[in-house]
Amino acid sequence: NPWSTEAQYKEMEEKVSSTLSGLENELKGTFYPLTGMGKEVQQKLIDD
Repeated sequence: NPWSTEAQYKEMEEKVSSTLSGLENELKGTFYPLTGMGKEVQQKLIDD
């Protein structure tokens, strides 16, 4: 989105991560930010 700043993207990422970390039971999982995800993790997610 060309109208959002890097700071706004970081804030949104933090909100999403925080919200998802509160999920439990069958909804519980792992949040992988696109910036900071290693190539090995990225390939595993693609393969799965």
